[in-house]
Amino acid sequence: MDISTWFKIVTGVRQGDIWSPLLFGLVIDFIMRHAVDDNNRGIVLIPRRSSRYPQVRLSDLDYADDIALFEESATKMAETTEAIRSLAGKLGLHMSFMKTELMTIGKSTASASTPSSTPIVPLGNEGNIKVVEHFKYLGTFCSADRTIGKELNNRLAELQDLSGSWR
Repeated sequence: MDISTWFKIVTGVRQGDIWSPLLFGLVIDFIMRHAVDDNNRGIVLIPRRSSRYPQVRLSDLDYADDIALFEESATKMAETTEAIRSLAGKLGLHMSFMKTELMTIGKSTASASTPSSTPIVPLGNEGNIKVVEHFKYLGTFCSADRTIGKELNNRLAELQDLSGSWR
């Protein structure tokens, strides 16, 4: 039994509304749980020692709309990225092609200068994700070569900018 006729919703929670962060967090959590939470996703932090001590994997770090994904291969990264992009699209969210970056760390980093070893990870029909040597996550520079030089230089530059205002 229908109580009323169907109607179209033309407004939602507006940016700046007190409900926006909560609802956005719930939607992102739903997307990441359904697209990423798989036993084979991510990197192994702690290997399995026994049935009482299963392996521990890290697949993503999320803070608001800043998401860092971890995978062991370009193929798995492409699968994970596509799963997130697809599910987010169904919920009305869009991954920014211009803001999405890929950085390889570890075995392939040493040979990343050769075109054949550069990972190719597509983002839908928009093209391949840009491969970078450094990126900034939550205000901190991460480097493919696992050094902290870029981060130290950045902090020293910020300190020099601040030192002029203390005089």
